[in-house]
Amino acid sequence: MSIACIASVQYAAANFGVYVQISEKYVKNGYCLHDNVKKSLLLFDTRPEEEYKVAHIAGSIRVDPDENGVKNSLQIIKEREKQLNSSLFVVSYCAVGYRSSQLAEKVIPFLNPETQWRNIEGSLFKWTREGREMVNSRNLKTTRCHPFSTFWGMIFLDKKHRSFE
Repeated sequence: MSIACIASVQYAAANFGVYVQISEKYVKNGYCLHDNVKKSLLLFDTRPEEEYKVAHIAGSIRVDPDENGVKNSLQIIKEREKQLNSSLFVVSYCAVGYRSSQLAEKVIPFLNPETQWRNIEGSLFKWTREGREMVNSRNLKTTRCHPFSTFWGMIFLDKKHRSFE
């Protein structure tokens, strides 16, 4: 991995949000244990549609990290919290964590103080390398994710885990 890539990932980790490792069990069951309290889990995928179609974590909602994505995220969170009558544990991801961190940074100031927000540690590239479950746009299991670019794909994913389609 190049120095520039390491610096970019370290910058994102240092400046944007808190990272969390998350169990597939929680994702499948739609909840998370935080401070020994069971909370409903909401997953946001902050990658563009073409990346999301190749692979995403089942149950995740795709939102853009731009201003419309901020509005959409807040609306989804508020509606879900109202429906459940409780705060949520929101988890976001992208390819390496930068875009999901950007969204988190913009949304967190407007959240209910009990609502927790974390990024998946290593985001989808790490999730993919660990062989965790993902689905494609047809809701079929897949082991390959969109590499964002040839450069990033070569750094973080081996050939068997890369696909632009």
